[in-house]
Amino acid sequence: MNKIIKVIRMKTPEDVRQEMKKVLDRLEKENFAKTDNSAVMRLFPRFIPDVYKRDNTVFCKEGIIFIKPTYYVERCGDYSFKIKVRDTTF
Repeated sequence: MNKIIKVIRMKTPEDVRQEMKKVLDRLEKENFAKTDNSAVMRLFPRFIPDVYKRDNTVFCKEGIIFIKPTYYVERCGDYSFKIKVRDTTF
């Protein structure tokens, strides 16, 4: 799937925006992020397409966001990204 996922809205408060940016930075580097901000944990899964939730490509629970190791995050902006499959051919 090549859909761009944007995880904030126009009216999102600045503190939530900054925390969301930190989460996306960590996901881009490590495929794993942890946050104590409850607003981020409510918003992030809301914007993820159902296809990624159904097959547990993106897992969000209790302050932890995890992306399967066979996938990676490609940033398209400060608050938007694509989930892509890692090329495993050598």
